[in-house]
Amino acid sequence: MRTKRRAAAALAVLAVLALLLSAALAVLHSDGDCAGEGCPVCGQIAALARLSRLISAAAAVILSASLLSALLREQRRGRPRFAAWTPVSLRVKLSD
Repeated sequence: MRTKRRAAAALAVLAVLALLLSAALAVLHSDGDCAGEGCPVCGQIAALARLSRLISAAAAVILSASLLSALLREQRRGRPRFAAWTPVSLRVKLSD
């Protein structure tokens, strides 16, 4: 279990690092000389833009699905979503 967690963390760090370095490349070469049609720098910038849109859409879908799942799970338990935690609701015996 611990090795899976480490591998997932390393993969996440590598993905973030790749995105940051790609963004840095795009920023550094955004004012460079463009050769016109078939420019490799423009191709990389366009690929980075497509990737960032794809990742944003995937993150929105995952966040929406997890929020919906959490709301449905709480609803199935029969509890109100915003219940007050009181000694009575927790069934705590208050004796001296």
